Amino acid sequence: MNLSLYVSLDLGNPMVCWEVAIGRLRSVCDKPKSEGCISLWQYSLLKRYAEKGLHSRFIDELRLEEVRLNHYSNQVSRMSGLFFFEDEETSGVAVNRWKLSNNNRVTEGVNISASKISKLDSEWITQCLGNESGSDWMHSYWRGEVYGIKPLTEILVSGIGVIESGTIREKAYRWFYNKEPSITSLLSASMICFYYGVEDAGECAPMIFRNENGIKGSFVIKTKSILNADVPSLRERFKSEGFSVPIHPLGDVMKMPDMGGFDIRFEDSEIINIFENIHK
Repeated sequence: MNLSLYVSLDLGNPMVCWEVAIGRLRSVCDKPKSEGCISLWQYSLLKRYAEKGLHSRFIDELRLEEVRLNHYSNQVSRMSGLFFFEDEETSGVAVNRWKLSNNNRVTEGVNISASKISKLDSEWITQCLGNESGSDWMHSYWRGEVYGIKPLTEILVSGIGVIESGTIREKAYRWFYNKEPSITSLLSASMICFYYGVEDAGECAPMIFRNENGIKGSFVIKTKSILNADVPSLRERFKSEGFSVPIHPLGDVMKMPDMGGFDIRFEDSEIINIFENIHK
């Protein structure tokens, strides 16, 4: 199904900024061979939980996924789906209600090709997540029930979206051009390849996995499809159609963005046990 929805984007997050520059928002569940990968939204949340020691919230996110897998597998996963809103106003309400930083945040309309969507009241998450509220509320959330008198509907999507605004894509690209000029060759190649239908070109893929010390989160940039594409020809075609993406003189086609500070770690035994149950 084709939809037009709204999303709140944190351009202060390099992983989000990378995907916005390319013009792509893609759910993990839309991708083949995506085991261990999670959405940019969920990864950002888990990173915040790790930094602030909010392990109970991470535990409840894992329990939510466990409940979904066991009872509501028809619903889109919070771990792998995209988060959208029906209109710009609701997106703004969410930013304020969830006390998200507005410094680098923008709301944009996105055209989406979706295989599945779930409309759920995020107030269950706001009021109950990490508050030792048991699991009954998780069933209410996944059933699509409303919490209280001020519901805030979030739309979880399995699919791929295209950001149409050239202005916001250029702003995201310029962020890298000014701060990490050496990666502009790879990023511009990713943008051009995606424009011509290579869906996973330069895709930023966060993941969480079990290692010997606990649960670790990291990310990869997918370059295989770019290396297999005739990028010089695509650049010429792009230029002939009246478009251009400036490459900084320091640009290196194999240089990856520096996102090492975005690794996360959890060593809590309860987190490890639930994580292993989900990934049996």
